[in-house]
Amino acid sequence: MGQLGTGNEIDQNIPAQIIGLTGVVGIVAGNNYSLALKSDGTVWGWGWNLTDGSQNNAPMQISNLHGIIAIEGGGFHSLALKNDGSIWAWGINEFGQLGDGNNTGTNWNLPVKVSNLNNVIDISAGLEHSLAVKSDGTVWSWGRNNHGQLGNGSNTDQNIPIQISGLNGVISVSGGWFHSFALKNDGTAWAWGQNGWGQLGNGTYTDTNHPVKLALCNLGIAENTNQPQILTLYPNPVETIFTIETPGMEKARFIFRDIHGRQIHIPPTGTNNRNEYNAVALQPGVYFVTAKSGTFQETVQILKLE
Repeated sequence: MGQLGTGNEIDQNIPAQIIGLTGVVGIVAGNNYSLALKSDGTVWGWGWNLTDGSQNNAPMQISNLHGIIAIEGGGFHSLALKNDGSIWAWGINEFGQLGDGNNTGTNWNLPVKVSNLNNVIDISAGLEHSLAVKSDGTVWSWGRNNHGQLGNGSNTDQNIPIQISGLNGVISVSGGWFHSFALKNDGTAWAWGQNGWGQLGNGTYTDTNHPVKLALCNLGIAENTNQPQILTLYPNPVETIFTIETPGMEKARFIFRDIHGRQIHIPPTGTNNRNEYNAVALQPGVYFVTAKSGTFQETVQILKLE
């Protein structure tokens, strides 16, 4: 289908460079198509275009998308997060997975704005449903809901985003075929949707249409939560310069990561227990800083503004 972006439809069993793309900062793969995000905030796509049956074997820029900071490829639809906190969607809309409020089945081959959502920090596209996290830690979902993958307590499809009740403090989401996951800032993971093969990890094989906590699962986002906080970061949200103080930690070491867990480098200035950092080079979004000293560590979330 041309989803390799090499300029032809020849399968490859070793990596081949995608033609005509430089400055790429993000990639995702959907169902027989691929997307790339460039550092200038533009999005490029190639492969199978199911909405009209066409295909492209080389990257083409997606019209009317600028200032994008994250992309997601689902089964037959795609999502893009702009630096103003809005979400844009395109592709098949059979179950309302584009979230623009149009009647189910109205497909779009150009991006449309997802309705009634702002201040979004993370997105995910499942097979036929979509998820978003807002800066206040709430989770919103829309699209197909035949196995409860929207997590709203029902099995009814939705063509506009609805909040998942009882789920707060979330920093990241992930949508599977018919199930969903959320990672909270306390290190716990929550799941909902199809569970016929135990994919929810809650010790049962029963579907659920509301979030359940994964058993014995702590992903280390906030260690030693029973200890008093000794790491202070301000201002937060961050625009450019921010300060970290660790008066209760000797010779603390700091590790910065993005929302996907990838380590990033931010050079410090200042003393050991009071350091200043310049975040001007960071894209808007959510980041984490972990302070380590001996066996003790503490992690806090950073929100970088546009």
